[in-house]
Amino acid sequence: MAENTRSIEQDELLQAAAEWSAELSSPEISARRIVEWQQWLAASEAHRDAFDQIQSTLHAVDRSAGENIPWPNEDEIACDAYDGSVPVSVWRERSSRMAAGRASRGGRARDNVSWVNVLRRRRGIIVGVAASIVAALATPIALQLIRSTQFEPAVTIVETQAGENRDVSLNDGSTVSVGARSVLWAKLGRDAREVTLERGEAFFRVAKDPARPFTVKIGNTTVAAVGTAFNIRRAGERLVVSVADGIVKVDAPAPQGASPSRAQLGVGQQLSINTTDGSSRMQVVDAGGIAAWRDGLLQYRDEPLPSVIADVTRYSGYDIVIGDATVAKLRVTGTVFANDVESWLQSLEAALPVRAIRAPDGAVRLESTTRK
Repeated sequence: MAENTRSIEQDELLQAAAEWSAELSSPEISARRIVEWQQWLAASEAHRDAFDQIQSTLHAVDRSAGENIPWPNEDEIACDAYDGSVPVSVWRERSSRMAAGRASRGGRARDNVSWVNVLRRRRGIIVGVAASIVAALATPIALQLIRSTQFEPAVTIVETQAGENRDVSLNDGSTVSVGARSVLWAKLGRDAREVTLERGEAFFRVAKDPARPFTVKIGNTTVAAVGTAFNIRRAGERLVVSVADGIVKVDAPAPQGASPSRAQLGVGQQLSINTTDGSSRMQVVDAGGIAAWRDGLLQYRDEPLPSVIADVTRYSGYDIVIGDATVAKLRVTGTVFANDVESWLQSLEAALPVRAIRAPDGAVRLESTTRK
């Protein structure tokens, strides 16, 4: 009885892992759901083991396509008795009873399931094969495939807090430096490497692999590279792409009525895109200082103040907001020490017609000192 209960619990756990795997494979998955998956994964060693089993088996099945295991023919499909409607432990118990009945009547008991074929045939509906994976893990063919396959996580997720920078190594040899209050996730497959920057800033040093293009998606904008180093900053309505080494291609669909931004950037070039109106601006910058934020230096060159504020706020630990339209039109050139935003606000009051008003909760509101 206890053994049967454990088997059912394992089936349910693998079912949950399969559902997460299916959802993570969708390009429509939200940042919130990815964080929830990360929390589910961290909640239990059993959760991580189940997810690893699902991923390992699916990778093994995918990689076997077109090799030694043929796609199921009609006869094999007809013999596949398992439909995924109940846990495999329940199905096995029913099958055992039926087989015993046939044997007592002089019939021949037989196994009607080719588990690896079940997995491959149902690859597109992963949730339905969760229970099948339990049995597949026990078959000699599947075990052989898994032993020859190195597990590769479906998604690598990074979320940083205010003032926190973090360096992350991806399993393709690329490295990503993630700035404060940023969220990104990477899906590295056999044919493509895709990263989504949900918010914040990141510096990418991409390992060369012409067979697997490396792309970063920021909203509707795509930045593509093969082997290079570049920085992407998403601050409010402003998107800034800067190249420290190599070449990247930027493709940014424009709002209705505007022209799309398509550009190829080389070393020391920077493209700024306004995601609201589609306008863009190309300029030359110091390639050596493109990722100075990793050393605590936030550098700006003739940038809109709202964009700078959105960026600086990721390091301040408190909200900084624009108080009126006059302040929103100001532009800024200068350097901010990430660990001393307060001094920068004081210098801002001295250099521009603004004043920083501190609220009881610590938030700062920038208002114009120019008479209206």
